[in-house]
Amino acid sequence: MSEEKKEVIFVDGLIFQQKKETDQDFVLGRVAIKADELTNFIAKYRKEDGWLNIDFLRGQSGKPYFKLNTWEKPVEVSAPVAPTPAQQVPAGEQIAEGDIPF
Repeated sequence: MSEEKKEVIFVDGLIFQQKKETDQDFVLGRVAIKADELTNFIAKYRKEDGWLNIDFLRGQSGKPYFKLNTWEKPVEVSAPVAPTPAQQVPAGEQIAEGDIPF
């Protein structure tokens, strides 16, 4: 069973910048945001519940990048439940009014 490769959707307006040699040890880097581009990207790709998932990855070149995570939880399809057969009243018998549950 082969999986189809999904198109990589790079995040517009979001850029990671490596830390500088002069930065302190606790600095990992910087994220630059171009607000108009990122806002348009979010409007285009956000889910109905308002969430947008982004992966922070390192390319083969070693350069980091942001990619839209398009994974969605599979919809669970349950097997249809067979209806239970209705109780049958034997022929010739009458149902008393008190025996009816409604």
